[in-house]
Amino acid sequence: RQQDMVDELRATVTAERLAEVEGQSRGEGLVFVFGMMRSGSTLAAQILSRHPDAVSIGESLIFPRLLERARDAGYPAGLAEMPSGLLAELGEAYLDALPPEARAAPVVVDKELFKFQHLGLVRLMLPGARLIHTVRDPMDVGFSLWSQSFAGNHPFAYRLETIAHFQHLHDEIMAHWQAAMPGAIHTLRYEDMVADPAAETARLLEA
Repeated sequence: RQQDMVDELRATVTAERLAEVEGQSRGEGLVFVFGMMRSGSTLAAQILSRHPDAVSIGESLIFPRLLERARDAGYPAGLAEMPSGLLAELGEAYLDALPPEARAAPVVVDKELFKFQHLGLVRLMLPGARLIHTVRDPMDVGFSLWSQSFAGNHPFAYRLETIAHFQHLHDEIMAHWQAAMPGAIHTLRYEDMVADPAAETARLLEA
C-alpha cells in the first residue's frame, strides 16, 4: 500500500505542476524540517530555533490536518484537476492556523517529520517555505529506531525488516522530490553536523 502511494505521487505530483508555483512567496519565513525519525531533525530544529528571529512550533499537526482536506478534494490522484486557487487556500489555512506567537515571528520552524511523503503538496501550498531534509547513515537510523520505544502510530519502527522497507520508500520519494524541485531542498547530514558543527550550522542558517 505504501509503495502504491509513492508510485501515485511520482505520477501525479510532477515537475511541471510544481513549476507553476516557482517564484511565489506564500509561506515565506516558514522552515519545514523533515526526514526519517532519528536522522538529526531535532538537532536541526534546535539550531534554527535558537535564532533570535525564530519560533518553533514543534511537530505541528497543522499540515496533517490540511492533508486530509486535500485528500477530500481528490489529492493525489486528482491533483491535475485541483485548481491552484484551492491549493493556495490550503496554504493560507496553514498560515491562519499558526499560534499567535508564530504569526508574529519572521521565522517559524515546523518539525513534523512525515511531510517528506507529501513534499510536493507542501510546495504547492506554501511555495515560499524553506525545506530542510535531515539524513543520516541508514544503518544508524535503523538501529536507533529499533532500539527505541515510540509513542504514537509508528508500527514500522519495531522490526528491522519494516524499518528497512520504510527507509527505502523514504529514499525513493525523496529522489523524486529532489529531481522535481531542483535546488529547493537543503540536505543536512547528521554526520557532517557532528564532525563540523560550526560550518554546518552556518550552512543551515543560510539555506
